[in-house]
Amino acid sequence: MRLNNIFSEIYPYIPFILLFLGVFLLHLFLPYENGDYLFYHDVSPANLGEAINFAVQRYFQWSSRTIIDFTLVYLTTLPPIIWQFLDSIFLTGLAVLIPGIFIKKI
Repeated sequence: MRLNNIFSEIYPYIPFILLFLGVFLLHLFLPYENGDYLFYHDVSPANLGEAINFAVQRYFQWSSRTIIDFTLVYLTTLPPIIWQFLDSIFLTGLAVLIPGIFIKKI
């Protein structure tokens, strides 16, 4: 009886768990290419001032990418598995949050 209660609580989340596993496994088996590394390799994420300077320069070139570029300066120095895990989490999070926009709970 207790097993049924646990399963009934987990059951609504099974599609999201499967989505996460699918995306994560897809990341593991596809080749990891980081073309951004060539663009960001001159910026040291250990030096925050240098990274902020880079973000300011990029703002004047392409303002909509400022936050993205500032984040990528750090992500390109991490091992690929971290990016693969974070990307899987964010995509699954989007799948969890989007229905909340369209479905009104009573």
